[in-house]
Amino acid sequence: MRSKFKKFIKKIKDLFSEHPESNKETYLTHMGYAILYSFSFMYASGACLVHAFFPFLFKKVASNTSASILDSVEYREDDE
Repeated sequence: MRSKFKKFIKKIKDLFSEHPESNKETYLTHMGYAILYSFSFMYASGACLVHAFFPFLFKKVASNTSASILDSVEYREDDE
């Protein structure tokens, strides 16, 4: 019984740690970047929506945000 529970716990741990570890990050570090990118995309999305109706506003927010996120991802990959 105990060994089945330990195997189950290990499987759960592996599910949460496999991808972050493949990027040489801890779970919390990876989560932090994902949350940061999520909020950045939400900001850019809102700016795009406003820009759709008022094209003179937020002209470069989406492209600048995308470039910033891409730079960050590439910088993190270079650290490997």
